[in-house]
This record gives sequence, structure tokens and C-alpha cells, in this order.
Amino acid sequence: MIDELTKRRGSGADPSRPLRVILAGGGHSHLAVLKDWQRDPLTGTERILVTPSSRMTYSGMLPGWIERLYRRSELEIDIRSLAAATGTLVMEDEVAALDADAKLLTLSSGKILEYDVLSLGVGGHLELSAFSGVKSLLPVRPIDRFMERWEKFERSVAQSGPSQIAVVGGGAAGTELAFAVASRFQENPVPARIVLITGQDGLLAGHASGVRKRVRAALEGRGVDIQLADLAVGEGGQLVHNGGSARFDLVIAATGSNPPRWLAGSSLALGPDGGVSIGADLESRSHRGVFAAGDVSERADRRLARSGAHAVKAGPILAANLRSFVRGDKLQSYSPRKRTLYLLSIGQRNAILSWGSLSAQGSWVWHFKDWIDRRFVTHFQRLAFLGPAESRRTTLARAMLSPSVLRTALQVSLVVGTCLNAINQGDELLSGEAVSWGRITLNYFVPFLVASFSGARARQAMENASPSRRSKATATSRSDPLDQETT
Repeated sequence: MIDELTKRRGSGADPSRPLRVILAGGGHSHLAVLKDWQRDPLTGTERILVTPSSRMTYSGMLPGWIERLYRRSELEIDIRSLAAATGTLVMEDEVAALDADAKLLTLSSGKILEYDVLSLGVGGHLELSAFSGVKSLLPVRPIDRFMERWEKFERSVAQSGPSQIAVVGGGAAGTELAFAVASRFQENPVPARIVLITGQDGLLAGHASGVRKRVRAALEGRGVDIQLADLAVGEGGQLVHNGGSARFDLVIAATGSNPPRWLAGSSLALGPDGGVSIGADLESRSHRGVFAAGDVSERADRRLARSGAHAVKAGPILAANLRSFVRGDKLQSYSPRKRTLYLLSIGQRNAILSWGSLSAQGSWVWHFKDWIDRRFVTHFQRLAFLGPAESRRTTLARAMLSPSVLRTALQVSLVVGTCLNAINQGDELLSGEAVSWGRITLNYFVPFLVASFSGARARQAMENASPSRRSKATATSRSDPLDQETT
């Protein structure tokens, strides 16, 4: 084992120093890694988290925050406290350069960190060169900075209200922000004029035509002007719009993200779009011990849309593979689902569901999205305040209410209950005679209760099992059975 670790670390490494594992970035995938380390400490290693902020702001609830449906504290996860519960050192800094051959990470502060295992989850950056000269520009990233400047903008227009706001970006992020801004200022004495500039690709490119029709109709219903053209900036920083030019009070840039520029000099193999080229195991195709997930990465074996949902789903696999690499075990593969569930907020507690060619719309979709978002954030907020030992304990009631246990219990209930009802009251059901609905209910409820109890006890037993068994179980688990896209 020592020889294998020495081989992976390189001949120049100090064998007396613990294996150093660095998490670069505090995004969705690294939340899952910290959760894994909290439940099962990665012993024999020195762990460092490099993140520009001690708090992670959940982007999926940002449109609701603009509408004043959420307080800022409801969007934030204390990643410093979460890391502290795992014994991980937090450095509030940003990555400035990477030398993968020398295994050196350079930070914006000038500090240089040597690593043995590196996980990149820094996300991407907005390309703002097309906005040159726009004085009222407000990039959506970094989110903390966006929220500060948005609050300042709201205070500046508190009396008269804004006259014109442009949102640039026809993807899910730009579309939701256009809806949120329109809803936020709709009650002004003079409603603001909102323009959504989608680019040549159009509105929600890649989504089914039915979804795009629903979104377009909803935007028009909110009074949002849709411009299906690329951004053009005229003299004086004015935006060229519908053949003329106009000066906007605010221009929100939500054009999607690109991999960090410093990757170009990292020596890592990169994909066509400049992201770290990784395999199904999330490890770099060119350098062992370097892993990546989210917008910073590109799969070499298949093309994936840049999506927060993929970062969330890849998180448990990333956590398991970091542990497996340290131990010298076989790495697991992340297999994305063919279709991703998108829940697009369209303002005023309304939303549109998009799943492949299927779509639906209504307040119930928004409440469904709200439940998923709140559940995700509060789960990690709670973990941030728990110690390592306490986080490993799962009560029987909590285990019975976990999504995986409930799903299995429901499946067992449907099969067993249907069989029992067919045996006990099959003749009555077929002939249309009176049946005992109480017995029918019990035939479903009792198997459900037994299955959920058994599943909960099995989950508790697994958590009390050896670390190696827990590591394998983590690799096949999901952070949430509802894989919703985040903007």
C-alpha cells in the first residue's frame, strides 16, 4: 500500500507527510464530498478546501430571491462550518494557476500549494468581452457579488423605478431571471420595460418545442420583449435593439459559463470547449489523481450540457472515487440520465416543468420546485451545524422518511397489496359487487409499513458497517432522487 501511494504521489514527495487532498472550489459536487467526509472521515490525509467565499449561495433560488420570495439566508450554505466538521482546512482564495505535471496549485494571493490528489469544482466564468463599453452591466456570477449589486440597484430606483432592463442569455438562467425581474417591478406605477436578448440560438435551445412555446407565451404575458439576435453594443455603451439603439438602466449578463482560462496552461488534457477532459470515473484523462466535476469539466466519452444538475448527481460518485483513489481501490463510473428534469420559475409562484418532450405548467410545479430547493439547502445547512459523530447517526424515523426507503416501500406495497386484494376480493372486484375498502387499504398499508421499517433498519445497519462498505454504498447513491436542473 505504501509503495502504491508513493508511486501515485511521485518520487519527489515527502513520504512522512500525510496524503494531501485539495478541493478547489465550493460548488455542488464538493458539497457531496464534504458530506461524505463528515459521515466517514478520510483518515490518513490532510484536506484543504480552496473557495473564494465561506458561504455557498444556491443559484436555483436566486430568481425567487429577486422576487422577494426568499430571504438571503435561505439561499446560503455555510461551507466553512461544513468543512470544519470534517477537519478540512478552509482557505478563502481563488485558483490562479495549475501545474498538473508538478502537482502545484497557485492561488490569487500568491500562495502555492502542493497536492497529491486534486478535485476541481471551481465552476466556470462568464465571457464578458461582448459587453465591452456597457456601463450598467451586472454579471450573474459570482452570485454573491450579483446579489450585492442588485440590492444597490433596487435602492437607487426605489422612488421612480427603472425604465428599461435587459437580460442577455436565452438559456434557463437568463429566462428565469427575465421572469423574476418582470415580476419584481410589475407593480410599479410605470412598469419597467424588460428585454430578453437570447442570441441566434433562440429561446431555451435544446428544449422541446412544447416547452419553448409555453415559455414564450408566459414571457409575452409578463410583457417581456424577446429579441432573437446576438448582443450588439453601439457607441456610448448603448445596446443595439430592434434596428435602433437604447440605453438600459441595467444589463444582466447570464450568457452561460466557460471553463477557467488558467486551465490552458495547466498541462491537463482539455476538451473541445476548454474544460478538463475526464472519463466516466471523473478523473483526468492525462493526469492521475486529478478529478473534475461540473462546468470545469468535459466528458471525453460523451457530450453533456453544462448543467448544475450534473454537478449535483456526480457529487456522490466524486466523493467515492476520491476515497477509492486514496485507498487504491477501483474507481466508480458516473452514468448521467438521458433526460434531465428542469423546473423553470416563471414568476408569481408559477413554474414550467420540462422533461424531454414532456412539459407541464402551474403553481403546483413551482411548489414542487420550492420543496426540492428548500430541502437541498436546509439539508446542508443542518450538516454544517452537526459534528462528525452526530451527522453519522440517523434515527429510525428519519431513515423511514428518506426518499430511497419510501420509494422501495411504495413499490413493495403496490405489488404485495395488489396480490393480496386479488386473492381476497378478486371475485367481488371483477363482478362489481360491494368490497371492503378498509381491507383493501390495509392490504396496501401494512406491506408499506413493514417494507419502510425494514428498509430503515437496513440503512442504519449499513451506516454502522465498516468504512469500506459505506464507501461502496456511497458510490451508488444519489444526492437526491429528483434531479432538478439548477441555473
